[in-house]
Amino acid sequence: MLEANQMFREDPEGIAAQIQEWSGIEKEVVYMFLGPSGLQALNPTIGDIQMSSLKNSVATLTSLGRIEKPVDPNEVVNWTDESFLRQAMAELGLDYDDVVATAESYEITGEDALTGEAIEDPKRAAQIWVQGEEKVASFASIANMVKALTELQAEGQAANAMFVHDHNNGWKLFAENSYFVRNGDEVAAFLLESEAQAYATQTGGTLTAFRDLQSIYAQQPVLVGAR
Repeated sequence: MLEANQMFREDPEGIAAQIQEWSGIEKEVVYMFLGPSGLQALNPTIGDIQMSSLKNSVATLTSLGRIEKPVDPNEVVNWTDESFLRQAMAELGLDYDDVVATAESYEITGEDALTGEAIEDPKRAAQIWVQGEEKVASFASIANMVKALTELQAEGQAANAMFVHDHNNGWKLFAENSYFVRNGDEVAAFLLESEAQAYATQTGGTLTAFRDLQSIYAQQPVLVGAR
């Protein structure tokens, strides 16, 4: 895991393609989980989210009668032991806190592939993995990504996958399966339609499907070009 963190940082698309060859899991799915701002942080340590999941699992199995001897979900914290992990880090010359911080900072950065502007907020960023391309193109906003997609399609190119991030949680999502709320040129993505509708009501925005975003931005010119 320690080496995987660095490998993915250096070449997330290349490693995702190799995992596809080894496992049969589509590279876009691998990238979605393990690439920058992915669903699964490349963090070998046992964090609060893992402990919470374990507690929930124990509680669920107990309620279903799948555990013969009752177990207090809160007691599972006493089962964890990171001494071996800390020893491995020490032998590799790694600092535990640095490893955690590095995993948490593995987010989308750089310049917008369409406009050249800096990508300042990873949760607002969007990405396209164009068919035949080795690298994923990143954008500072969903609007910019959709505009770039329109240009690509006009050139006869297609996308293997398009990624956006849930406005509430930052989860990486497939754009075509997401719900969107549009306020002018500001677009927010959501995993759940109910949360998108609530946000639209709160902000006065419009609940919009991805195909409708494409129709809207196909009519708008690109003000700054970097492609």
